[in-house]
Amino acid sequence: MKKSIFCRFSMLASLLLPSIAWAQIPSVVSTQPAANAANAPRISPITVTFSQEISAEAAAQVSIFGGGLRLVDTNVQSVGSTAVRFQPARSFVPGENVSVTIPATIANPAKVYSFTAAAGTGTGSFGFPTTVRPANRPGILAIGDVDNDGDADVVSVERSLEGTFAQVLLNNGQGQFTAQATSVAVVDYPLALYLVDLTGDGKLDLMTVGGYQDDITLSTGTGIGDFIGRQVLASDKFPITAIADFNADGLLDVVIFTSISNMPPYTLRVLLGTQAGGLGPAINYTIDQPAHGVAIADVDEDGAIDLLVLTDDSLSLYRNNGRAQFSLDNVLQVNRSSGSLVTGDFNNDGHIDVVCSGFNANTSLIVGNGTSHMQLAQNIETVTNTITHVATGDLDGDGDLDLLATGGRGITQLFINDKGRFLPTTNFLVGAENYQRAYAVDFNGDKALDIVTGNSGFDGIDFFFNKVAVLPVRTGIATLPVSLYPNPAHDHLILQMPSTANKVGVEILNSLGQRVALLPASYPSASGNLVVPLSTLAAGMYMIRVITGNAITTQRVVVE
Repeated sequence: MKKSIFCRFSMLASLLLPSIAWAQIPSVVSTQPAANAANAPRISPITVTFSQEISAEAAAQVSIFGGGLRLVDTNVQSVGSTAVRFQPARSFVPGENVSVTIPATIANPAKVYSFTAAAGTGTGSFGFPTTVRPANRPGILAIGDVDNDGDADVVSVERSLEGTFAQVLLNNGQGQFTAQATSVAVVDYPLALYLVDLTGDGKLDLMTVGGYQDDITLSTGTGIGDFIGRQVLASDKFPITAIADFNADGLLDVVIFTSISNMPPYTLRVLLGTQAGGLGPAINYTIDQPAHGVAIADVDEDGAIDLLVLTDDSLSLYRNNGRAQFSLDNVLQVNRSSGSLVTGDFNNDGHIDVVCSGFNANTSLIVGNGTSHMQLAQNIETVTNTITHVATGDLDGDGDLDLLATGGRGITQLFINDKGRFLPTTNFLVGAENYQRAYAVDFNGDKALDIVTGNSGFDGIDFFFNKVAVLPVRTGIATLPVSLYPNPAHDHLILQMPSTANKVGVEILNSLGQRVALLPASYPSASGNLVVPLSTLAAGMYMIRVITGNAITTQRVVVE
């Protein structure tokens, strides 16, 4: 039976009564996929292992947020045991960031962690863009599935004499977009748009962060590609905003930083999500400097989402105590006039790293070690020193996170990740006007991450489609839905496929297409897993071809 894991059961109180035979609230022993994984299987269940058995009512309190911070429907399995599986009703999309909340009512301590779904086999090469012209200078974009059909749509901003509007572009699943006939009014000259399920109904709402107007507003999503209403959530001049479940209660919260455009005193405001689908009153903190940018991640790996704040020449970590109460913990000097930052596990060691851009300096890679202390690892040389926005995604499908650096002169630069270091770029996306931001998303359904850029100088949005590696496929043969992990792998990898699959054969091909290993045909386990040994292979890139009597798939893996 499919359930919405956002539900709250009336039996919650009974879980906390001393009469229950629990000696104590259990702790979380492990999670699968692991926290910060950059290449998690798209079709596998999420498994949380506790220190003792938990009930179905307790398991139902776990909240899972998918791309666009929308609650995910799951089937809860294996309840009454220590390991509980949550099978999403729909597979995660390539590159989707997924967040899991395990609240304090069922685990001590509570835990919020995230991972990224694996991208498909792209080449990291892009041709000329496809330009869609829905709006006037659509530099600000938000991306998410606003009509609940399983593909990524785009919301842009249009400015006219009649006001400022958010324009909805619906994707047909093949990277072709249709502008909606109606537009929803938003604040004038917004700094940012967010697609987020703040009301908790499984439909993406539109949150607009004001520019010349002070308001942060929310328009409720209909789930069919439109938005209604306009509710003021908060007022703050030129705010820098981040969204996450900061107090591990299964509700999304919002933090607001005073930006550089303001005069002191500078503030950090925390607005906690409410059961009614809104935000509570602001909790205010005084901070020393205005923010250029903010990112969220569990840097110190204590199960609470921290804040990384970029100021003029420093990166500050505000640690979260798990109750959405923040304190300044560590300050690291970075490039002067830094402007944007993005987090991820760039060296695949399981810890959160950060990339910070600079207006007049190189972009910096800062690596973490699971504590509050981070260190500079690489200065990334960019063609233009003015980098206004950085983003990440696995553009070449090799299991690690690559980098997009957007700057002046209409250039977005692509930096391919090579074992935790970014190679000098030879790949540029060039436009006629300045790009403000670029994002990596699969728009045409081929599982490879494409790139979309918003432009500040002309009436168009550019879509660059990733060139997918062409692999030989037998004619008349269906595609077998298979994911593999870990990637990169060492002595073995695990294939995850439907548990009803027939006997499976596995071939391993080298980069020249030559077979280097053939495994005897065997059945996957009851959970759909099949272990593939790799210990005899030299380090390098290989193709894993999985074959049944009537289906086939080929995927790429890096062996280290």
